[in-house]
Amino acid sequence: MTQPDPSSRPHIPAASTESPEQGKPAGFRYYDGHSAQPHAVDIRPAGSHLQIVSPAGAFMASWSLDSIVLPDFMNPPYSLIHLQKGGQDTGERLTVMDGAAHERLAPLLLGVRINARRTSLNKWLRVCAAVWLLGLLLWWGFPYATDAVVSLVPVDAEIALGEDVRDQVGAMLARKNAGKVLHCGNPAGMAALDALTERLSLVDESPYPMSVSVINSGIVNAFAAPGGAILVTSGLLEETESPEELAGILAHEMGHVRERHGLRSMAGVYGLQVLGLLFSGNSKGVFGDTAQGLALYMTTSSWSRDFERAADAHAFTLLRKAGLNTQGLSTFFERLEKDAEKDKNLFPALAMLSSHPATAARIAMLREMEQAAGKPEYALVSVMSAEDWKAVQNICQ
Repeated sequence: MTQPDPSSRPHIPAASTESPEQGKPAGFRYYDGHSAQPHAVDIRPAGSHLQIVSPAGAFMASWSLDSIVLPDFMNPPYSLIHLQKGGQDTGERLTVMDGAAHERLAPLLLGVRINARRTSLNKWLRVCAAVWLLGLLLWWGFPYATDAVVSLVPVDAEIALGEDVRDQVGAMLARKNAGKVLHCGNPAGMAALDALTERLSLVDESPYPMSVSVINSGIVNAFAAPGGAILVTSGLLEETESPEELAGILAHEMGHVRERHGLRSMAGVYGLQVLGLLFSGNSKGVFGDTAQGLALYMTTSSWSRDFERAADAHAFTLLRKAGLNTQGLSTFFERLEKDAEKDKNLFPALAMLSSHPATAARIAMLREMEQAAGKPEYALVSVMSAEDWKAVQNICQ
């Protein structure tokens, strides 16, 4: 990710003496653009700037309001993008986690631009890259050049694309969820889910800021959009029987993100349109006014077997590094298959089996990895407390 030029940063005023509300849980996550580690933070106004502070009130960053870019759909969780002078992306993100945080932030952002996303790549270099890739496509054929295309898409453009896809998936499900709350945001449940996501992110060493949203839908599925936006349905949470299973599912989705499977699959479908990301870093300029086509593709298509095996292996390694039980993912898929075999009418609801095909070979591979790794030399860490697990299961109530 492009590092900001200190000389081009906006002027940072002195920290305000106004303290954030004491005892109020922070509803924001800050990514500093240098690492993938999220920081729980709070905000406070400072004239024409928005200050980012620790929960205790310690100054961390200051963003000029005219350097902030908003997403199209401000349904929590969503992320603000911070630009340098000249429109270059600093890599910093401020994620708004829940409705209470949104209510505090929204009045401070009146007049801020919506979706004016830009990338820091030099346009001339993008043109050269595109010409080279076109030659590669003609010489090798598209299947062999897909990974080369994806490798040149900037991380910040991929993150912006993923946010568009996440918002559009939410909009699609909202039309099917008439009368229901779309985004589940029970504070206790979200806090427990965020803590698990952060624990996995700390050992993932990924360039992407991982964020997990829960959608109120009876479909049993999870989706990994490009750039770190992960969506989990309430139906999936109801189907999981333990926090270890949920940890395995999240680690698996993080594997899809880390390996850029979403972008690679989309490149295979949309072909040369992905090259547009090299020029603008603007997913809307490439795929139309909305990411509707991408969202539809993500929710109706399945990953390749190679992608699934890679995500499974990533999940196993990630759980092992985090000191968590590695058996949750295989246990979850085994039970889904058994449930589907017992009642064939369940299969349409168990979308996880079609978008993430749980073949016997995959389950066997996970079991073999568990056996080969042996018993950890250290005591396994509890994924979460019984109280937190109950809160996650009730996250839509």
